[in-house]
Amino acid sequence: MRYQLNVSEAAQNAGGDSPIGNMRVAVLHIVTRFLKWGGAERNTYYSIQGLDRERYDVDLAIGRDSQLDLLENYEHGQVLQIDSLVRDPNPLLDLGALFRLYRLIKSGNYDIVHTHTGKAGILGRIAARIARVPIIIHGLHGTMTSPNPVLDKIYLFLDRFTGRFTDCFISVGEDLKQRYIKRKIGDPSKYRVIHSGMDLNAFYKAGDLPKPAVIKKRRELGVADDELAVGMVASLEPRKGHKYAISAIRELIQHHTNIKLLFVGDGWYRAKLEELVRQNGLEDSIIFTGYREDIAEVIATFDIVILTSLWEGLPQVLVQSAAVGKPIVTFDVEGAEEVVQDGVNGFIVPLKDVDALVEKVEYLLSGMERAMAMGRQGRKIIGEQWTVETMQEKTRQLYEELLAGKR
Repeated sequence: MRYQLNVSEAAQNAGGDSPIGNMRVAVLHIVTRFLKWGGAERNTYYSIQGLDRERYDVDLAIGRDSQLDLLENYEHGQVLQIDSLVRDPNPLLDLGALFRLYRLIKSGNYDIVHTHTGKAGILGRIAARIARVPIIIHGLHGTMTSPNPVLDKIYLFLDRFTGRFTDCFISVGEDLKQRYIKRKIGDPSKYRVIHSGMDLNAFYKAGDLPKPAVIKKRRELGVADDELAVGMVASLEPRKGHKYAISAIRELIQHHTNIKLLFVGDGWYRAKLEELVRQNGLEDSIIFTGYREDIAEVIATFDIVILTSLWEGLPQVLVQSAAVGKPIVTFDVEGAEEVVQDGVNGFIVPLKDVDALVEKVEYLLSGMERAMAMGRQGRKIIGEQWTVETMQEKTRQLYEELLAGKR
């Protein structure tokens, strides 16, 4: 792999004609950051892996806050890190990132620029438009919003502006697609739904783990044999809504003293969440497992899966939990309805509604045989639409369709 960290030098080396009518197609994927836990990052990587190397040369541009070691085996083209591309708004850095992206795209003579996530989506598409890239695609992995009303209006304006020259929006879910269309972003006819592909084999296998193996894993996590495990898998950051889960467990232990709540994942917000747990006197009821490689087996130890995210694109953990065969209680976040059928394999409750969350978890806890039966229904609900192979095939087909249209 040719590894490039100097964008200006990489741009000079990435040149060469690549007219759309020729066999080889030059593609640039841009993502704000590439992290181990990111669903958008996995989606991006799988999409690239599915492209035929005999036809596509695919470079990948990533932002400053990325884990470069994850891309050591990248062989489809160049990996380019842009230090000025960061997630949070920063006018000076954003302007620098826009300029560097433009130089990279212009010199690379790309046929397709495919952006992912909010910041990269805005800056990357503007740069691609200025550089007159024939095909501009944006992947939707979540709604770009802000609790600050002024900032939210700015985001909406930028989304609508860049939507005018976006040739195709790829949404990871139908719900997310409809939310963008309702916000009047882009032409509705330019939206496609391609679910994020996941390798679910480990999760199906975990759902069939023998009881002794599950008990052993539970003990490893700090859950006693006579305790009930309620688990949530999510990076530790405010938008995941862990504080609502903490409030819920505080209510639940009033009637179920043998409950353990497990927060699986890590992140910069961990210290604040641990302090919140101490303030509520819940140190003995809540376990922070940190980052885990054995997610499938960890989910297998849960009696109930919960998700309190405030916004998502398509929560992959819901698909994974359904594959394991666990009952789910989730906030009404984007994509939840595509995985959880209310009353069949779990429940969907309003955002931030702790009382409703407690009520549904309580219902499941009061009849674990019933809860287990609901969980098994989840394995029937998910199908081939969530596989990596399906996502890759649909992405390839879309690329070829767009290329044929431009000829």
